[in-house]
Amino acid sequence: MDRVREKLADPEALVLVAVVGGRVVGMVLAEEGRAEDGQGPVLPGLCHVSMVFVRPECWGAGVGAALLGALKERAAGRLQLWTGVANERALALYRRVGFRASGRRREIFGVGQVVHLVCSGG
Repeated sequence: MDRVREKLADPEALVLVAVVGGRVVGMVLAEEGRAEDGQGPVLPGLCHVSMVFVRPECWGAGVGAALLGALKERAAGRLQLWTGVANERALALYRRVGFRASGRRREIFGVGQVVHLVCSGG
């Protein structure tokens, strides 16, 4: 949870929030993409999608697609993200809005296999 707070507090982060009926139903957080899977220098023209959250009761209502669509409009260049290979719901969402597998995969301790996805921005 501390890592989430740290990312949300970053003044360089782009946070978009979906609100329905005065209630937050989803959010996306993006930050500057970096070389070496986030450990290296900033790569101009690369936007890293760090977090996408939608309330479970709103799944399937288009909230995630709307948030990612708004992010794509604001992002100059290319977007990237990592997600679990077993997270079929997320993979379907990302494919629907234009993300495609880059061919990169890796294992993350405690998470399992993740796949790297990329998409063109606005």
